[in-house]
Amino acid sequence: MRLRLTVLFLLLGAGQVWAQVSSGDYEGLLIGADTANRIITGYYENYTGFDETSGKPLFSCIFYLRGAMEGNPPYKIETWFPADKTRRGLITGTLTPEQTDGATSLRIELKAEHGGCWNVQHFADQGGAAFLLDVPGKWRAIRVIAAQRAYFHGEPVDGKKRKAYVVRGNPIKVFDYKPGWVYAEYSAEEKTTTGWFKESDLFSTELPAQ
Repeated sequence: MRLRLTVLFLLLGAGQVWAQVSSGDYEGLLIGADTANRIITGYYENYTGFDETSGKPLFSCIFYLRGAMEGNPPYKIETWFPADKTRRGLITGTLTPEQTDGATSLRIELKAEHGGCWNVQHFADQGGAAFLLDVPGKWRAIRVIAAQRAYFHGEPVDGKKRKAYVVRGNPIKVFDYKPGWVYAEYSAEEKTTTGWFKESDLFSTELPAQ
């Protein structure tokens, strides 16, 4: 599978260069770049192998990532399964922009593999995994739904709930924030729906300190 990502390079005087990761959709990898605060968030989900009886995938590789665009790359990132409530499952690593065959790419290298990833995509050996740009985006962050059902709202108020909803584990692309709310879109099967979500319906972008 060919995965893609975009990175912008900025000159910082005296020939110094640092890379600013851009938001984008990368065929299994979603990246959100808050350039104002230099925060990177992302979500990776991929599967391999299928059970002939159930038709369900045999192996899955799923993790959320968060890091800061501080100084020059590689940028340090933390990765974990979205539903983790402690730091026990946290795996650290780096996110590095680079050139591959004349195209800008992003490389993610982790210190260990998340459960299931060994059978899907290796991030902890062979220099990690590189991704190339597929579809650029203008969203500011990636979040993951925690509620069993999270309803779209026409406005950031309780009385504006719509019939459309997403379910636990779905990633959404966040464009804006209001106290207690996020404005985001969800895409599936070539259909995109946009609206406001309650912040309380989402997993946190940070794990507990302990």
